[in-house]
Amino acid sequence: MSIFSYVGLKINMREQALKLKLNRGLIPSDIRYSGRQLRLLLIFAFLGGWVGGALGLGGGSIFNPLMISLGVPPSVSTSTSSYMIMYSAAASTVIYLIYGTLNVPFSIWLSFWCSLGIIVGISMINIIIKQYKR
Repeated sequence: MSIFSYVGLKINMREQALKLKLNRGLIPSDIRYSGRQLRLLLIFAFLGGWVGGALGLGGGSIFNPLMISLGVPPSVSTSTSSYMIMYSAAASTVIYLIYGTLNVPFSIWLSFWCSLGIIVGISMINIIIKQYKR
């Protein structure tokens, strides 16, 4: 994981340097990969991964407050956490499939109802937002 972290950090630092050089694409809530923020990000990323893996807690309980304290807007922090959860859940599903312990009919049933709930929830929020804007 150290190698992946190093490569990912180098890619992001190169992109940040390019944005700074061209003075384009930077917004106030972008995390600057240098000094104290970089150390905090790496330490808490390790801790969040450890807590998530060792204790079964979601890493979002560490990552969300960390990103907010680094100046990332709460909506971006929450979205990023959900994005990470998607990959974690997909990896778990593949592992359960490999070991043959996944209850496929129940998974399909659960996926259907979750998807339906998401669609209904988003539709309701859009209706509320439209009503609020009037």
